[in-house]
Amino acid sequence: MAREGEYIFQRRSEYIEQLVPVFQQFYDRIAQEQEKVELRYVSHCQRGPLLEQLVSQRYKDKAVGFYEKLSQFFSSASDFFSQVKALFGK
Repeated sequence: MAREGEYIFQRRSEYIEQLVPVFQQFYDRIAQEQEKVELRYVSHCQRGPLLEQLVSQRYKDKAVGFYEKLSQFFSSASDFFSQVKALFGK
């Protein structure tokens, strides 16, 4: 999962690099070139390899109950999708 996450991070970073000049042109029109704006993509991947970040943050996730909340979300999402399938017969 970490490898895929790093790939996504890289692609997003490249996209933002390409988007910034276009974004700035539109903002120049809106602000009549009186202001400058900054657009940045901020990610945990900037702190180092994603796998290391995930491992180091795991204790914080446990402390705030992230895993319990996540399992509740997936349980309720599963119930929701089951109801949608039953409703539409798929």
